[in-house]
Amino acid sequence: MDNTAGERLAKFEINGASILIVYDPKPTPKGIEDTSIPLLQDEDDYIPSKLPVYSSCPDQTFPHHLRTIAMVEGGAQSRNNLIFNKRIPSPSKDVSLSNAGVKEWLEVSNQASLTTTSNLNAGVSQRSQSCWMHPPPGFLKCNVDAAYDPATRNTTAGWVIRDDKGAAKYWGSANLGISSSPIEAEGKALLVAIQNTYMMSFRSVIFEGDCQNLAKNLNNEEKDYTIHNLCKREIERWGAKFHRVQFKNVKRHCNEVAHCLAKNAPPNSFFYSDYKFPPLWLSHALHKDYVISNIQV
Repeated sequence: MDNTAGERLAKFEINGASILIVYDPKPTPKGIEDTSIPLLQDEDDYIPSKLPVYSSCPDQTFPHHLRTIAMVEGGAQSRNNLIFNKRIPSPSKDVSLSNAGVKEWLEVSNQASLTTTSNLNAGVSQRSQSCWMHPPPGFLKCNVDAAYDPATRNTTAGWVIRDDKGAAKYWGSANLGISSSPIEAEGKALLVAIQNTYMMSFRSVIFEGDCQNLAKNLNNEEKDYTIHNLCKREIERWGAKFHRVQFKNVKRHCNEVAHCLAKNAPPNSFFYSDYKFPPLWLSHALHKDYVISNIQV
């Protein structure tokens, strides 16, 4: 054979794309061809279109473009085995191995995606338990709290209404007189907050406080007869006036603004409300909740 023997190749098509397996017979110094590298006797013997690469394991969920990648990778593997490992290529086997590798990569990627989504959801859940969260679109949220003095049994209430962006729409506080127990004080505070919210023409509202027993009682999750029946009936009567209303419970640190309003209720007056100019101590609490609630996880 001539010392300048040209490259030999095998050619086949995959989904309309031509794949070439190229090799060099590597002439020796004496002009004798090195036959230690096996040669393709007939390129038609290695056309994958004639081999059942996918027929034995059809998978409709395997993306078409990734099938092509697996085939191309299998063709490259066949070429490398021919040139570097001196093995006669088996396109069917090499493409099947590449196909399995791509599928394994897909499974790992999908699992990583699910893990990331799970971590994001866990982050949102943890954040919702550690700070105030704004309501969903279409709702306002009214946080309410009561301050009860066991010595004098005097009760004061505070409430704040915010939109789905976390902006304060209205807030107030009131001196509610004498209550027989802390839970009755919480019920009275919720009632006055509901009445003021209704008078402001808000009709889709989530009422949120840090009294778990009261929230469960109003949602019929448990019965607590320490709540004054008249107070509960009034809450339910006023709640029925709204188009959409919910009663929820949160931790105290998620209800800080309403707690501050209840603690700082004017001692010498019955009622205070505003919607434009919060005092400095209230501005700080409102700003903190607004910033944290709008941080994206």
